[in-house]
Amino acid sequence: MRPRILERIPVVSSALVLLFASTQVFSADVRVLDLGSSGQGSLLSRGNECLVLTAGHVVARGAGIQLVLPDMSKVAARVLVDFEEDIALLRTESPLPLRCDEGLFEGTDVDALLEDYEEGSLRMRGEGGDAERMKVSIVGFDAFRSIRIAPQGDDRIKQGFSGGTLYIGGEPVGMLTNIVPDTVYGNVMRAETIAGLLEPFFASLAGERTLHLELDAASEFLRKDLGGLAREADISMGEAADASFRVQVTAVVDERETGTDLFARHVTSIIVTDRNDTPLIEETIESEGNSFVDMNKAHANARATTAEQLDELDIFGEL
Repeated sequence: MRPRILERIPVVSSALVLLFASTQVFSADVRVLDLGSSGQGSLLSRGNECLVLTAGHVVARGAGIQLVLPDMSKVAARVLVDFEEDIALLRTESPLPLRCDEGLFEGTDVDALLEDYEEGSLRMRGEGGDAERMKVSIVGFDAFRSIRIAPQGDDRIKQGFSGGTLYIGGEPVGMLTNIVPDTVYGNVMRAETIAGLLEPFFASLAGERTLHLELDAASEFLRKDLGGLAREADISMGEAADASFRVQVTAVVDERETGTDLFARHVTSIIVTDRNDTPLIEETIESEGNSFVDMNKAHANARATTAEQLDELDIFGEL
């Protein structure tokens, strides 16, 4: 028997289909805990940052959110965006040691899969961190928003399953959002719907790269030079929380004197990281300046040499 179509809704954008992390992942990537509430989460890449997609009601309290990784370690997180349609994006407080797929959208034909298959699997992370799957029957769907599922056999869709990924024919086609009250059915938000909701947020980063500069006192003089190099590379300045890249610059300064000269030596370290604090570029500039009469002049000459070497590095050219 073919699944009953619940309602016909015009398809807004059939090309936008969300891939929940890598197609090699066969369960939700993490478990999500929030003060007694639990659910599932999938990793999504936005620029150089790895975010976690889950059902909005799982993190409704928004305090003390913890992500439980497959090895049972925990990472703190917070709600970055809470969408009205019961989905939320989380930002971790520290980088995740998991692969986060760079490809958000794929051309999966969800309608074709629903026409060809009458069952699928709901895939999750269990309390012990293991991948779990539940066979489900497709009992209904509409043309854009929802897929209704029912567990097979004696299984039941339980609290803690929300955010789990529905696979049909080996392809991820949606995320479990809720259980239909007083029934065994679960509602799955279709991938196209999620993609449409997330698209403006993810598109806001498209084509725009930003960086945040963090310079110590000895390297502060390089701020203008670094800003100019960033503009040449079409990278704009941004706030630390949302910048695509973070540039940390520190300098160690030494002085010495000979019988006739005063010398200043500057060793400047430049580290460029992405949103996950992954090092992308590490450079060290060593420069020396001298003066016959004034140590300040020696330092000025060393800084000028540092600026010249920085310009030669083309440090943002490969970002």
